[in-house]
Amino acid sequence: MLFRSTAAATPTITLNPSTLSGFLYDVGSGPSTSQSFTVAATSLNSPAAQVTIDATSTDYELSADNSTFGNTLTITAVSSAITATTRYVRLRSGRAAGSYNNQSISISGGGATASLTVSGSVLVVSSVEIFEPISILG
Repeated sequence: MLFRSTAAATPTITLNPSTLSGFLYDVGSGPSTSQSFTVAATSLNSPAAQVTIDATSTDYELSADNSTFGNTLTITAVSSAITATTRYVRLRSGRAAGSYNNQSISISGGGATASLTVSGSVLVVSSVEIFEPISILG
């Protein structure tokens, strides 16, 4: 008698892309324009696993519809998988001038983890005054 053992597939979350950059706005005029990414998952450890995308500890915010933004999003698996699902991220308004680079948005659930790395800047708008010469002679 032969026995065949099958190893359980490893739960996996896949992001496309896994890094986004170029989130920009001028001080006082945020938030930045949003950018999209997709989340897919396979072999999750529960048929209806909940995968959470969490930007709470970052200077970024998330959206499922590119209209309403917040700290977290949840996607529910069907048959232990998530087909490629588009989500959106942007640099929050109200940030001080500076760089907000290499911040990690965590994605976890169903025994799998991943992270989305985001980078952007809030810019200082500088003004230049141009003076025209005037003649005081004659």
